[in-house]
Amino acid sequence: MTGTKKPTNRPTKITQGDFVPKVILPDRAGKSVDLTDQLIAGNTLALWLLDDKPTKAEWQEIDQFLEDTKTHEVLTFLVIGGKKSPKKAEKSSKKVTELYDEANAVRALFDAKDPSIVIIDPNHRLAAIEPRSNLSKVVTTCQSIHTASSPTAANYQAPVLVMKDVLEPELCAELLRYWQDGDKRADGVSQGSSNNSTAKAEIKKRNDVVLLDEALFNRVKSRIVSRLAPELMKAFHFRTASMEVLRIGCYDAAEEGHFARHRDNRTAFTAHRRFAVSLNLNDIDYEGGQVRFPEYGQTLYAPPPGGALVFSCSLLHEAMPVTKGKRFAIFTFLTDEAGALAEQKMIASRNQQISPLAMKR
Repeated sequence: MTGTKKPTNRPTKITQGDFVPKVILPDRAGKSVDLTDQLIAGNTLALWLLDDKPTKAEWQEIDQFLEDTKTHEVLTFLVIGGKKSPKKAEKSSKKVTELYDEANAVRALFDAKDPSIVIIDPNHRLAAIEPRSNLSKVVTTCQSIHTASSPTAANYQAPVLVMKDVLEPELCAELLRYWQDGDKRADGVSQGSSNNSTAKAEIKKRNDVVLLDEALFNRVKSRIVSRLAPELMKAFHFRTASMEVLRIGCYDAAEEGHFARHRDNRTAFTAHRRFAVSLNLNDIDYEGGQVRFPEYGQTLYAPPPGGALVFSCSLLHEAMPVTKGKRFAIFTFLTDEAGALAEQKMIASRNQQISPLAMKR
């Protein structure tokens, strides 16, 4: 396994939802195969971690797996651990690619002690690690990845980023409990240069709790650093330098929860902001509450629980009224180095303001 120097902000253990680092291994002929190559990327990857070349019985399992996933854009690789590439012009399977991992680096990366199957989604994030005895579950996972979206022709949409599985369900649940127990702040809206927030119920109906628990904050921050920051660099060539405090908010139908049309960088206090992040926390058992960008049509955006909506703070947007139930989400804003410097200067000129939070770990 080779690649660029290990980033300091990458978790030491790869867990479901994390981006998988670059993996390059030799095939049967000794030719290096990069699993992030543009001819491989964009497919679901199934890595069969084996101790040796497949037996006849294992080939039967592999053949059945290939049959079950043939219409779901899955590429299958056999990663044979502890052995060198034979580098011989032997006849190889046209169905799958054999890779040789002499140092067992792939198993170490995924902490897979026994023969397993690793599923990497089309965005090169870890989707699952399953023992071979759970082959039916592996097939279901591949099928679910493929059917999660449909080949619908895009008509007119906003230049936004929608991500799933940024926060795991357990973390979402902890954040919801923190909101329940926290000090609620109602309807705060940035108002010019006199202060940073004023209650404006005619514009915004939302109850926020600032996340002050350091351990819980760091868990959310680590997910933003490892799962959103790389996507912002890939999609928008934006390098995140700092972010504002994390606010857990609730749009409640009982209060006609909503946030009217606005931009997030139009005051002296908010001019440093570059991208807004909205992470949904609860199941979509509520009605309404989607985000809309009226300059780009009527499309409504509603990431799943644990998913994120990320967009430029210059975009006009609104949170549609919640008409039934409650929508919970966690909100913050990201900036680059220039924005962080501007923010620091702005904060230095005022008293009793919350300092920016560096994105390094």
